[in-house]
Amino acid sequence: MRSFRLALIAAALILIGASSGYGAGFAMYEYGARGNALGGGLVGRADDPSALAYNPAGITQLEGTGFMAGTTVINPLASVEIAGEKVDAESKYWTPPHLYVTQQLDDTFWFGFGLYSRYGLGIEYDSDWAGRYNMYEAQIQSISMSPTLAVKVTDWLSVAAGPEIMWFEFQQKKTVDGNGAAGGYNDPNNPAFDVNADLKGDSWGYGAIAGIHVTPSEWLRLGFTYRSPVKQKVEGEAKFDRLNNATLLPLTYFTDKDAKGEITLPDSYTFGIAVYPIEKLSVEFDAVYTRWSSFDELKIEFADDLATPGTDTTISEKDWNDVWRYQFSVEYALLHWLDLRASYVYDNTPIPDAHVDYMVPANDRQLYGAGLGFHITEALDLDLSYTYLDIKERDVDARQADGVQDSKFVDGCAHLYGISVAYRF
Repeated sequence: MRSFRLALIAAALILIGASSGYGAGFAMYEYGARGNALGGGLVGRADDPSALAYNPAGITQLEGTGFMAGTTVINPLASVEIAGEKVDAESKYWTPPHLYVTQQLDDTFWFGFGLYSRYGLGIEYDSDWAGRYNMYEAQIQSISMSPTLAVKVTDWLSVAAGPEIMWFEFQQKKTVDGNGAAGGYNDPNNPAFDVNADLKGDSWGYGAIAGIHVTPSEWLRLGFTYRSPVKQKVEGEAKFDRLNNATLLPLTYFTDKDAKGEITLPDSYTFGIAVYPIEKLSVEFDAVYTRWSSFDELKIEFADDLATPGTDTTISEKDWNDVWRYQFSVEYALLHWLDLRASYVYDNTPIPDAHVDYMVPANDRQLYGAGLGFHITEALDLDLSYTYLDIKERDVDARQADGVQDSKFVDGCAHLYGISVAYRF
């Protein structure tokens, strides 16, 4: 149990260094290097400590105390074509962490603690680019902490459940056209009364995770995971920086003030089936259904008026769709100390054409993953992974009120490098 307490202290340290990432909508599935290489295909397998994120019922397969920690380095790239000009987003690196601890209590009960990031987004353009009235920088960070109890009901059936405690931070920087004060014209060719707006806030939200793991035979494993919705009531501050002639606007316009908003992060259902045709080979197929329709709008309320009296709320319609994600993976034990892994994922975008914007310049995605698993000793494992994420191009129609121009998303992709170290006590 001393090793378990030390792992919990390490979890707190990792929380301090959390960063955002890149996902469909803004969901993330990078919970561990092995899971990355397998495209998330640990719902049926569920046989290492990262099962706490993929399917917590699977930890009943682990003896004694287990520990895993690591990160995924994510380098997203995106470009937008506007009026024949290609604008590249800044190339940055995000490092969402993961940490898991499992403890077998007896032959029936297991306890686990998981720390990982389920939502993340990071994108930045030049502050004077043509789409600045929609946004020029956005960042979402989150950390989920899940203490979980798993029960081995029979030799072939295990169940698990526990709360999810999530920290969530949102930041958006955009330009407001003060020409005309209320509403403005959002004309990128007339920046005379531009005001830069920086909105940032955070909150804690609470949900639950539950899992089922079934092993009807030696060659077949089935898994199911449910995640509940998490409501976040974000509170923070809006800061304004008047540019050019905007300094001439009345002092009551665009002053720094408190702000708050609500967002309901979606529930999801994940189904997995893993087949072991021979002892050294496993093949898994998973399907993830996420109810993004809970994200119908982004509503921000200000402590007092934004530009003119009565303008104390901004609403951005979203109306996202419920979507499926499909995952296929293969793992082969080439040597007693080396595993080979590969995967393919098709991930549908939840964002409808009518509400697509520059904060999430994305479309349907395909992911190609590969990785190596090194069994360094009987107790120590090292997992490495690489994933290439490819985003389909997308045409975007102008919505002047939202600051969106006639444009096209091009060259969207990301490189993901994962590393995890696992130790068994």
